[in-house]
This record gives sequence, C-alpha cells and structure tokens, in this order.
Amino acid sequence: MRKTLWTRLSRQLTVKRTLRFAASLGLILTAAISGLDRALAHPTVQIDVQEAPKDSTVDALAVLRRADEATRKVQNVVYEACFEGRGPISERVPKIQGRAHLAKLPTGKFAFAFKGRAKLSDGEKKVKFHCGSDRRQTWAFEEEAQVVRVTKTLYSRELLGVALYLWMREYCLPEPFGDELEALATEIIGREKVEGEPCVVVSVVYRDHAGIARWAFSEKDGLPRRVERVLPGTEQASSTVLTLSNLEVSDESQLDSFTPDVPAGWEVEEILVEEPELMSPGEQAPEFRLRSAIGEKLELADRKGKPTLLFFWATWCSNCKDALPRLQKLNDRFADRGLEVWAISTWDFGNPAGLFEEKELTIELLLEGDRVAKDYGVGVVPTTFLIDGSGRIEHVEVGFDAKSEARFAKSLRALTEK
Repeated sequence: MRKTLWTRLSRQLTVKRTLRFAASLGLILTAAISGLDRALAHPTVQIDVQEAPKDSTVDALAVLRRADEATRKVQNVVYEACFEGRGPISERVPKIQGRAHLAKLPTGKFAFAFKGRAKLSDGEKKVKFHCGSDRRQTWAFEEEAQVVRVTKTLYSRELLGVALYLWMREYCLPEPFGDELEALATEIIGREKVEGEPCVVVSVVYRDHAGIARWAFSEKDGLPRRVERVLPGTEQASSTVLTLSNLEVSDESQLDSFTPDVPAGWEVEEILVEEPELMSPGEQAPEFRLRSAIGEKLELADRKGKPTLLFFWATWCSNCKDALPRLQKLNDRFADRGLEVWAISTWDFGNPAGLFEEKELTIELLLEGDRVAKDYGVGVVPTTFLIDGSGRIEHVEVGFDAKSEARFAKSLRALTEK
C-alpha cells in the first residue's frame, strides 16, 4: 500500500468550526486553481532555451544522477519561489510567490514553512499566507483576525492552502529523481539561465503515461531550479511552472525553526480536523454514477442482484498497478457468477485509459472518482470494496496483494453460493 503525502493532502477534510481563513483560501483552491492538483505531476511544454551543442558529451541520465545525489544530500533548504501558468491556462491560474523553508529531520520525516502571497486569477486581489508544519502540528497565520490557527493534523490542506504549490517536493524525498532515472526517455534539450543561474534543461517522458517534464538543473551544484509540467487534455500547450531562486542550503534542520513565533497580542486557536471514515462491511454502499473510459455512464444501482468489486486506484500508485492483473483474474474467474470489477480512477493525474490499453485489461475503468471515494471514506489507494447484489458492503480491504486476492475470492464464493 502506498500512502503518499500527496494522497493525504488530497483527502476531503471536515473542519468542525467556521474558519474565515479556510474560507478565504478555500475560494482560491476550489475556484482559481481547480484541477491543478492533477497538473502538478504532468510535464512540460515550450521553454525558451539555447540549443545544446550537438557535440556535447553530457548525458541526460548523468545529469539526473548528479541531481539525485545532490538533492538527496540536502538537509535544509530555503528558497524564493514562483508558481504560475503558461499558455492558454495562464489567465485561470493564480500567480503564487513566496519563500519556502524545507528540512529533513533525523526521524526521516520532514518539516516545511511558507510565506508569501497569491494573486487571484479573476482580478488584482492578493491573498497573503504564512503557514507550515513542524511534524507536531500544522499552523497558519490569519493576519486580519490576528490569530494563529493550529491543528494536530500534520499536513492540513485547510491551513496550508495555496502555499503547497511552492513546494518542490523532490527536496524532501529519499529518492528525489528515482522516477526520472527510470523514465521511458530523457534528453538534454538545451541550456539557459534560470533567475541568473546557468542550468542544463532535461526533458523527461515518464512511464505509465505519467506525462512529460522539463527540468532545469544548476550546472554549478546540480540542484533543481525549475520544473514545468504540461496540463493534459488541452488543445494548445498549457503548463504550470515552479521556479526557484536564491537557494540557501545548509546542514541545519532544527524543528524549532518550523514552530510559529506568535506575535504579541495574537491569539492561538486550535481547530479539529476529521479524517475520512472508511465504510465498513454491513453498511449500505452509497449510490453513484460515473463515466467509463468509453464514455458510458455506469450506475451501481444497475448491478442489483449481482456482486460488484469497487477498486479505488491511481496510476501513480505502484501497489495499485500491481493489483490490476489480480483483479482481472478475479473478474474472469467469477464472471459466470455475475461479478464485475470496476476500477475507479481516484486522485489521478496520469492516463488510466492508456495504462489499461497497454496492459490489455478488460475490467471496467471508471474515471474521475474523487467524489465517490469521499462518499466511501477512502483515504488511501488502493482500497477495495465487495458489494453484494442488494447493495450492501460485504468485504473491505486497504492495500492489495496475493493474500487480498485469495480473501476476496473466498468472499465471492461464499456470496455467490448463498
């Protein structure tokens, strides 16, 4: 089971009190940057770069290996950042600028803090933010009310909001450029200066239909200075760009650096955040209707009298992809008993239909299942539900392996032999 930070950040959080801060940032998150979560892992379009010398002996993989090694060694980094859109999407993407501080901790975890402002895409209004997480709590300043909001949830998106788009997460990963080193194709496409820093630009085509990226790495220290990611499904070239400048790297990573310094006269207000509650066997499965990969509308209500396996998954989740052939086997094995497996794409930014075609899978693929995942209390992918013919949940598992396949087969036999 792969429970990534990005998955946790994608959960729908319920705040038990009305927050003016959450309301202001929520406006940006739900309207101004709707859909950008999927874009963050997709890559890139046009960049103005100088053509690399044709006789260059520098290999793209060598550049990536150097970047991986250099970034892996960074324990503490502070940088200025700018996140913006390019191409036709640019007018609908808020421009976010600020300062970020990231640090790896001795526990293997990390902490971060952000301070800056976002310019809304629908006007000149700007929203300030100052927030972070010290691994004990998430906090955010609300300047107008002179209140610091805190929650024991370590990465509350309600409080971190748009600041997350300034986070170059490679500085926090144990294998910063592992996906790039295993990509389908890499190529040096040029050299240019990024905020005055001479960089080599590498194009990356990721595996499993996870998109294309163009990374700019400093020629001096090998560290990443910019990444541009393409937005899939657009007729013209649209992308999001995160650019770093004024990097300060050190070996310091004290946790106190990420604890908010509350100004005199300000209040500290703790808020409560609930995690989604996974539905349990015996409960009635929520009804839903989703579009399949071929455009057909499928409804759970139409499965009355027949068992259905709901598999919530994403293309970026390796455990999910490993599970798909096992689910195909279950589908084929119990097809004569009326079983259908529905693979519900959730929190996805890749190309699930392309992956299904590549793996020659015939189980049903349903798209854009985020809302359905919320209704079922899914907080981690993969999560699988067995629904009986009356719409009741018979069996639930988080994660999926050979033992999971055997347990679902046992449940299916018991269910279909009743």
